[in-house]
Amino acid sequence: MRAINQDISKHLNAAAILIFRQLLAAGYTCYLVGGSLRDVLLGLPLHDYDFTTSAKPEEVERVFQNYRVIETGIKHGTVTVLIDGQTYEITTYRLETVYSDHRHPDSITFASGLEEDLARRDFTVNALAWSPTSGLVDLYDGLADLEKRLIRAVNEPEQRFQEDALRILRALRFAAVLRFDIAPTTAAAIRKMLPDLAYVSTERVTTELDKLFNGAAAVKVLLAYPDLVNYSCPQLNLPPTEKLLPACTSKVLREFRCQHDNRPLIARHLAEMAPYTSAGLRVLRDYFVDKQADPDKVEENWRNYQQEMLTTFAWATFLRTPAANALSAKEIARILCFSNLRRHFLAICLEILTPEKWQTIGKTVNTSTVNEQTATYPWGQMLLEYGVETVTVGLLFALALVVVPDSCLQSWQNYLQTHTCWSLKDLQFNGADLRKNRPELQGAEINKALKQLHAAVLEGLVPNDKEALTAYVLKRL
Repeated sequence: MRAINQDISKHLNAAAILIFRQLLAAGYTCYLVGGSLRDVLLGLPLHDYDFTTSAKPEEVERVFQNYRVIETGIKHGTVTVLIDGQTYEITTYRLETVYSDHRHPDSITFASGLEEDLARRDFTVNALAWSPTSGLVDLYDGLADLEKRLIRAVNEPEQRFQEDALRILRALRFAAVLRFDIAPTTAAAIRKMLPDLAYVSTERVTTELDKLFNGAAAVKVLLAYPDLVNYSCPQLNLPPTEKLLPACTSKVLREFRCQHDNRPLIARHLAEMAPYTSAGLRVLRDYFVDKQADPDKVEENWRNYQQEMLTTFAWATFLRTPAANALSAKEIARILCFSNLRRHFLAICLEILTPEKWQTIGKTVNTSTVNEQTATYPWGQMLLEYGVETVTVGLLFALALVVVPDSCLQSWQNYLQTHTCWSLKDLQFNGADLRKNRPELQGAEINKALKQLHAAVLEGLVPNDKEALTAYVLKRL
């Protein structure tokens, strides 16, 4: 077994050093492995720690009896140790038998040493191991592949993918996120084995594709594997690209590239609208103030909100195909196990304010003033019909696909800054005021009258001032 002298310990936290110290002191061998070690060697932040050891699960539990130990995957030889609020997975060296379901080994047996454990790993860059006593162990030239930025399967690629079809998505996700190339033999096996993605659960597919879509090299990967989404989501009945018209296929990938390339622009616009900054627009205030109970989490939730929106934009480019259009956004979200928030975004992009609707709206605009950011978009009407959030999300998606010019968003921002009565909540006149001044109005009539009053404010017929609104109600409504 070849070991390479690499000082990894300086990149580890105190708890990881403690795990090594205690297992080694108890007479067991222990190594940092997998993505944890890979990321350390790439100079990336280390968020998760994975260890492999000669200790059996019950022996690991005994060594760490003074800490909380969670039997997360004990039937597979894995226990999780909780130290200072962070989890550390420790797995016994193991061998795996056949994978009848193309996802999970039918059974596992504990291996006699590290070499057997590393032989079952998916890719060479994940088949590295490090111990403070043995140094870096590299049986499959994983270090060289890291330097070449190459994803290569351990041993026979087809066998690796037949064992676990999820490895196909993992390979492509690594290529997209890490900007790695895929070794020719591994790439050939991926293309051959794409239909096996049907064995992978929808939840795992969605998680992997989310990460892939957000990867820096996502466009490169999808151009190389244009059928990936079709095979990953068989429940949507999307036809393989060879059965689609070339123009349709190129349109999907062109739109994906477009939204991906425009992500920095969209992120910048979102940052400008951040509702938690005093200078920002209140575009998404309803979601983050009225619906968010914990004000300390507003900024964190705002980041999550942005990420969900951008990820939905990526998915939407594939879900705008004719086959997917046969399904509602609600049905697609159910099939793909999307969150309620993502389903909400998807409905905006695919049904409510689609890029095609924005094109139609654009045809009604006075084009001579578009570049002056004073174009006569029907913002008041759209605000009344859809609400501020729906217009904003739909507009950002259209902007990501370059369906509308940047000046359209600036025009919308200008409108919001000069027309601050965005919803009935902003109206300086409520139901109680209406009942006081117009007691004959009851039930649905009150809501209808408030909407009419809101429209009058947006049309400039009356200022959003309680005294003026009271006079308007008495004379006009």
